[in-house]
Amino acid sequence: MNVINESRIITTLVSEDTEDTSAKIRVAITDSPIDITVSGAFVEACIQCSEFVLVFTTNNCPFEETLNITLVDYGNSVLDSASLFWPYSTGAFAISGLVEPNKVIFEFLGDKQWQIEVLDNPAIYIPLLSEPSGSWRQFKFKRHFRISQLASVLGTPPNS
Repeated sequence: MNVINESRIITTLVSEDTEDTSAKIRVAITDSPIDITVSGAFVEACIQCSEFVLVFTTNNCPFEETLNITLVDYGNSVLDSASLFWPYSTGAFAISGLVEPNKVIFEFLGDKQWQIEVLDNPAIYIPLLSEPSGSWRQFKFKRHFRISQLASVLGTPPNS
């Protein structure tokens, strides 16, 4: 598991935000077959995890930022995706750590710390009950990664 160097990531804005749709960005990684279009306007990070790549993008809306998380395979298939968003909340993304073999810890939405766990095999998911507040996903019953909120950077418990 490793953070892909920014110099290897090539991005092209495909479409900008409108009232009805979010921005789309094309992400290509040199020396890799990854070349895919995902939601977002700016790539925050790409993390290689086993035979997958986690792509973190934001929409470039400083006072109501959304973090889009997309898991792709080397065949350029989107396996899973989610967004972190809270109305009227600013969001600055920062990777806090990588925990081998499959966890990424990062900060977003003020002082909140989050964890993504990439699963070896898809898991059953119960929509609306399986995710912490602030995370949003399409309605599906299988997931390739889990999102959890950790204790905040300032020491307050999650979801308080």
